Amino acid sequence: MSRGALPVRTCELSSAYVTSQAVAAVARITRGNFRLIDRLFTQVERVMKINELSTITDDVIETGRSPPVIGIS
Repeated sequence: MSRGALPVRTCELSSAYVTSQAVAAVARITRGNFRLIDRLFTQVERVMKINELSTITDDVIETGRSPPVIGIS
């Protein structure tokens, strides 16, 4: 692995539908920072699992952005 590279992890979000507003929210929040993207989507996965959601919306992204979700790991 090259220096500074992030490990690739499997993502449970691959089958989720993503709205264009959610994509814009991710771009706005992370500004392309891969570490922030990884942290954000870790929280988004948890939010979606807890709430049994199948669509990633800007509300889900904003919830994932807030302090860490406590609950199912």
